[in-house]
Amino acid sequence: MTATVELTSVAVPPTRPVIEAGRHLFDPSRLSGLVRALRWGAIAVGLALGSSDIRSVGSRTVIWAVVLGAHAGLASVHRVWRGGGLAAITVDLAVTTMAVIATGGWTSPFVFTMFVVIIEAATATSFWPVALVTAATSTLVTIGGFVVDDGASIRVATQWSFELVMVALLAGVVRTVSVEAAHQRTLTADRITQLGEANELLASLQRVAQQLPASLDLASVVDDAITRAHDLIRFDRGAIVLFDDTVRHWDVVRARGIKALGPYEEHTLPPVLAHAARTERAEAVALDRTGLHEASVEGVYAPLRARGNLVGVVAFEYDAATGARARNVEMVGGLVDALALAVDNARLFARLRTLGADEERIRIARELHDRIGQSLSYLAFELDRLVSHVSDTDTIRRLEHLRIDVRSVI
Repeated sequence: MTATVELTSVAVPPTRPVIEAGRHLFDPSRLSGLVRALRWGAIAVGLALGSSDIRSVGSRTVIWAVVLGAHAGLASVHRVWRGGGLAAITVDLAVTTMAVIATGGWTSPFVFTMFVVIIEAATATSFWPVALVTAATSTLVTIGGFVVDDGASIRVATQWSFELVMVALLAGVVRTVSVEAAHQRTLTADRITQLGEANELLASLQRVAQQLPASLDLASVVDDAITRAHDLIRFDRGAIVLFDDTVRHWDVVRARGIKALGPYEEHTLPPVLAHAARTERAEAVALDRTGLHEASVEGVYAPLRARGNLVGVVAFEYDAATGARARNVEMVGGLVDALALAVDNARLFARLRTLGADEERIRIARELHDRIGQSLSYLAFELDRLVSHVSDTDTIRRLEHLRIDVRSVI
């Protein structure tokens, strides 16, 4: 089986246009209270304007005032109309347009109610649909005005149509500015959140870097590193695996939550570790029994590189999917740089210490050869001289044995 690798990166704010990005942030229902107040005010103004013409117009003004009032009441209590959705806008336009046409077109006392509907439509959707609806409504009211009132004026129709378009344009501009402001607020909040997370990450990594042992003992380095990593990302099991380039094999120098592993040859290295050794940065990996432990379902793996060379890999695995994958990858990515350098320094020091011990042994051997060898040779010459000057047979025999022992030592 092979590991399924998923790359994880830090989220970056999208670069789409401001209006499109902020559209979902602007809620037209927030203006529902103001729109209801304007609607009731427009109906009241219509009744005031039409009160002097009730006799000439007949009961139409009263009837349509009741219809508009009932519709305004429904819009205040019903959840569909109160939300200012497409259905509410469509019904508003239909009812208001019929009321305006039936009560005199552009001379209707309820024409201001239509302005309220256009404002609501402009704040609920984009400009061009509202512009088309405004043009269509103006055309219908103008035609209806000529049908109902033979004395309708082209100048009055043009004037009111222009004012209606201006109101729609102004409402659209207000919506655009509100959407942009909402997006900028959200973008600013996102940036503040990201800066806070980055600051927390840097502070944590700084503490880890400071707490990594300054000593050159490899065991202390890896012990402290795996402890600090657990404090940062709370893994269920982890391992630090180092690569020995002299014999080309991998040693699990420290493990937590896992039984003894390795050592591994290059061709027997687990797939997730082999993949991590080929990468350049920390990655999150979804596991399907392909991790260091069959119970692991997710892991974060990273190479240890120092001075351009591969030092080893680290593996941190979880028994359940975590919602902080990006954060964990960032944490591990910041940890491995300091860890790789500390491990490489410790290994170099160990090699230098071994090399120094070998050189010391050679130096001592050379001194032994030079000094003690010369002393033994001198002693052998002195024995030869003594033998030539002694006449006692027993003494000569003893000196001969001693001379033979000295030469054998030499």
